[in-house]
Amino acid sequence: MAEPWARIKEIVATALELDPTQRAEFIRKQCGDDERVRQEVESLLSHHDGADSVLENPPAGNLFPAAEQKLIGHRIGAYRIVREIGQGGMAVVYMAARDDREFVRQVAIKMVRDGGNHSEILRRFRNERQTLAALDHPNIVKLLDGGTTEEGWPYLVMEYVEGLPIDRYCDQNGLTLRRRLELFRLVCSAVHYAHRHQVIHRDLKPRNILITEDGVPRLLDFGIAKVLAPELVVDHASTVGEWRPMTPEYASPEQVKGQPITTAADVYSLGVLLYEMLSGHRPYHANFSSWAEIERAVCEQTPVEPSAAVKRSARLSPTLESSSEPAASRISKNRSMSVDGLVRSLKGDLDTIVMMALRKEPPRRYPSAAEFSRDIERYLSGLPVKARRPTFSYQGLKFLRRHQEAAMAIGVALVVFAMLLGWQLPRLLRSDVHPSAVPAVSRGRPSVAVLGFKDLSGQHDTAWLSTALSEMLTTELAAGESLRIVPGETVSRAKIDLSLPDENTFSPETLQRLRNNLGSDFVVSGAYLDSGKGQVRVDLRLQNASKGETVAAISATGNSGNLSDLVSDFGTRIRSRLGVPPVSQFDTSGIEASFPSTPEAMKAYSEGLAKLRSFDTLAARDLFTRAIEADPDFPLAHMALARAFQTLGYDAKAVDESKKALDLAQKLSRQD
Repeated sequence: MAEPWARIKEIVATALELDPTQRAEFIRKQCGDDERVRQEVESLLSHHDGADSVLENPPAGNLFPAAEQKLIGHRIGAYRIVREIGQGGMAVVYMAARDDREFVRQVAIKMVRDGGNHSEILRRFRNERQTLAALDHPNIVKLLDGGTTEEGWPYLVMEYVEGLPIDRYCDQNGLTLRRRLELFRLVCSAVHYAHRHQVIHRDLKPRNILITEDGVPRLLDFGIAKVLAPELVVDHASTVGEWRPMTPEYASPEQVKGQPITTAADVYSLGVLLYEMLSGHRPYHANFSSWAEIERAVCEQTPVEPSAAVKRSARLSPTLESSSEPAASRISKNRSMSVDGLVRSLKGDLDTIVMMALRKEPPRRYPSAAEFSRDIERYLSGLPVKARRPTFSYQGLKFLRRHQEAAMAIGVALVVFAMLLGWQLPRLLRSDVHPSAVPAVSRGRPSVAVLGFKDLSGQHDTAWLSTALSEMLTTELAAGESLRIVPGETVSRAKIDLSLPDENTFSPETLQRLRNNLGSDFVVSGAYLDSGKGQVRVDLRLQNASKGETVAAISATGNSGNLSDLVSDFGTRIRSRLGVPPVSQFDTSGIEASFPSTPEAMKAYSEGLAKLRSFDTLAARDLFTRAIEADPDFPLAHMALARAFQTLGYDAKAVDESKKALDLAQKLSRQD
């Protein structure tokens, strides 16, 4: 009987780790023609609550023949049982309320399941009671009370924690990588606290880490914790027994092989947890259909780095519900970023940090959960992480990223200096030109500010045209550098400072104020009317800011879905009035590259600029993202998204988008 019983336990243990849809086929293959074994396995599984842990629901615990006690409504100590909230092979957990009228409180009561001679389970349960009593940490569930029923069954009274498993909480709330890492560091703090009190959890996984409504992690279930302190152990008997307490997906190699367990095992499990929180997948691409496969995967296979796992087609994380959407797309959306952005963010430091925690040999992992957490803190602060070799190039790059603004300012200054030097040096070297004869860069070039256009349509959906016309006309007039153009951001700030709305024309007094604020010789303003039939009429005025007079009044009608022809015509006529040469064919190609290729992208980009300039950065970020989805090759949208990310404090994302913008910028005009 011993051999079949051991076989049944192994089949049940492995089946509990599989997706419910895979169990029937697995049981059929494992049981073969042995109908008795198959019936025993199915019977045990049918009484199981569906939990996925061999550790929390060990095979031995599922073999108790007696039915569980029905305690709903019964009183235990000062508490009355309200309802069952969970069960496993070892225990049943009830929600209860205090029933002595002293005060109102909801608690969770954990009781050993009735039936059978299971002294090992009772011993473990008493150990958990002693373990929890020794721990007092804000991220570890608190033991409130404990005792023994009249029948001799021990029970625990614990805080009632209502929350979601950490993986589901992160995905349902769309937490960014930074927020996930900050949450994970709190878990590390709780684990390190337990280790300092000589307690190894040995079953760290999402279901044992609940996140409350306030975003606070609470570490649960020390039911199979290994206690290192002798004074905390009720019975010094062996803890191995016939079954190995573990959840295979999160177990360390030494747990799988039945070797001595140290705090390094929890560090490994934390690594698996972080791998899943970041990449959306578990490290091992296996179904764990047998113990041999479990041991081979965990002890011999080297998992791919999290950045490479993102694009796996298989959905190995239970938080990825069935969907026609590709897994990689779903994962990245849950982290509020694109697939490529997620891959780039994980590559490098985060890959290295996770892989160090997952090393097969315990001495090569982080020496403690605290050191694991500190390396994540270094990453979040832009400092070199301990998991990587401290090469000069790596440390130099981290320094530049920490001081990005200063480095960018110095770089821009050097580029401008080089451009000016390259422009003027040939003239300085000619013998007939004396250095004192070189004119100032700005001498003779009129400055122009495009102030915007008033919407006469009275429709919410046409407001974007004001920003679009302004941006496109600014780019058109800047081409060839015959005119000095005031940047749109500067114009927007001046309008806010001067409380100026969009108007068709401005008084001489207002023009003088604009000249003093912007330093512009001329201003462009106007109004537009969208007919709603794809046509838009634009009336434009060019005014001399110093003299307060109108230089030109121009009107034209064009297609609202293709404003470039309309803007080009305006640009040509303004240049003619100001006496500057027309745009060359070379400059025309730069102008075209500065406009998106689709009306949808132009609309989203323009709306995003308007939001960014009115300090609604979150809305701007979403609109720039939409513009990039409509036209992935539009460099100015990537640059605008980088500015939004930088404002929101996502420096790594800002750098990524800036790189994309630079890679796509070859055809832009020199100013853009």
